Amino acid sequence: MDNTELLIRHNGISIYEQASGKVYYTKENHVSVVVLANDGDQLLLIRQYRAAVDDYVIQLPGGGVGEEEDLESAARREMLEETGCTCGKLHYLGKLYPASWRCNEIAHVYYTDEVISQADQQLEGY
Repeated sequence: MDNTELLIRHNGISIYEQASGKVYYTKENHVSVVVLANDGDQLLLIRQYRAAVDDYVIQLPGGGVGEEEDLESAARREMLEETGCTCGKLHYLGKLYPASWRCNEIAHVYYTDEVISQADQQLEGY
């Protein structure tokens, strides 16, 4: 990271500026999960408001992984919280860097075609 300046460090996030003027950030807790859930002939997607774009977006259910949580447990928890659905077998598809030019976040991707129940969403307050 030649000629890179740390601009700010706050709440586990560090923001850097490269000599070229490009800005990126790193997160201490940079691991997340997403679930590609096939329910019959439909994919389960969620609609959420995102402040960064000041709009509602359609995306796969998913989110952060707690410090003491394994990846599959986090995927199951996020699936339940965001869709109200639980699932049977989860298949690990691999990991990806959803915005590697901007952030060090790693998203672990799971697939299921066993959506087995539905309850109310359990969304977080934010």
